[in-house]
Formats: sequence, structure tokens, C-alpha cells
Amino acid sequence: MLSLYLLLFSHVCADYLCQSKRFVYRKRKNNSYFLFHIFLLWFFAFLLFLPYRSGKAIAVVTVLAISHLAVDKSKIRLQKRRPEINKKMLNVIDQCLHFLLIFLAWRVFLFNLPLPSFFSGHPRILNSLSVLIVILIIYKAITGLSEKEESK
Repeated sequence: MLSLYLLLFSHVCADYLCQSKRFVYRKRKNNSYFLFHIFLLWFFAFLLFLPYRSGKAIAVVTVLAISHLAVDKSKIRLQKRRPEINKKMLNVIDQCLHFLLIFLAWRVFLFNLPLPSFFSGHPRILNSLSVLIVILIIYKAITGLSEKEESK
């Protein structure tokens, strides 16, 4: 389960904590911002999976970053072609796709990945990560409400 929590945590950090509304706006307009976002997503996951010392885990992290790129690019293209689409609903669909891909990658490739030795016998780490993920999402949701929307 720890590997699933780590994937979710890296996603939350890259998609919620490291993206203000201004950054999201710039990401839509400038590919360098978009690529930086994908790099951050990969980098957070890469760092979290270093203790595993597993090439398989790093390969999964890389594939997830590429799939994140594909989902986000598709969302941006759809928003440009069909501006009447409800942005909040599109964001919910976007996040559901990301979480589905994370879950599938974990289930297929990382489900039986053994815990690194320093995690053995410390289930509180898993519980703490779960709580931290929820806190980060709530924090971003609350602070995101106060940010101004960038104009098109």
C-alpha cells in the first residue's frame, strides 16, 4: 500500500501544491510551464521511490508522468476547442483519470512491491501519509477559492 500512497502523494504535491491558478493559466499558454509541471510530477515521485531502489518503480513513475502529460494536453486541447464546457466538471474528470491511472499502474506493477527495510514495522507512516494527502487536498481547495481566475 505504501507505493500507492507515494504515487498519490507525489500527484497531490505536483497537481495541487505546486500549481497556483496563475501557473495553470501559464501552463495552458506556454509549453515550458507545462513541461516543468510534468517534470515536477516525475521528480516528486522519483524522490519518493528512491528508497525502493527499484527500476520497475522508476519506470512506472516515468510512464505515469507521460500519461499525466497526455491527459493534461487532451484537457487543454478540449478547453480550447470547446470553451463552453464546464471547467470545474472537466477538472473533476481530469483528476479522476489521473487517480484511475495511478491506481491501475500501482495495481498492475507495484502491488507486491516490498516495503523498503526502514518502513518495516511502521504502519503509522502509512496512516500519516494518508492524513497528509487529505490535508493537502483540503488546503489547496480552500486556498484555491480565494485566488482570482486569470482572464483568457
